[in-house]
Amino acid sequence: MRYPGDLILLYVDGKPITYARVETVENDIKPGWFRFTMLLLGFPWQLVTWILKEDYIDGTPFTMEGVPIQLVSMPQPGKLSKSQDNAKTAGNEGHTPPSGEVISLEEMRKKKGQEYKER
Repeated sequence: MRYPGDLILLYVDGKPITYARVETVENDIKPGWFRFTMLLLGFPWQLVTWILKEDYIDGTPFTMEGVPIQLVSMPQPGKLSKSQDNAKTAGNEGHTPPSGEVISLEEMRKKKGQEYKER
């Protein structure tokens, strides 16, 4: 289940369309269905409420008037999931970044100036 403040990516017809922030998730009159309100983070922003099953809110694809739609979870800004964090640290174990040569811009300018004088 998603909670207010969660970020999602909205896919329509298999293509990412917009990001959204979950505003509210409330029980609907029909059992097992929820009023799912989200703020679409486009320009201009738009507040929408859809009545969805919990499975749909959790990312199971569904259709609206024959158009496939899916809500995909996004990580919280500035936070990595455990798998992303592990992958990031696993790739850096025992690895030092390659050292590079420091190039002096002043020396480069002097060399360029000499090349022009010699012509």
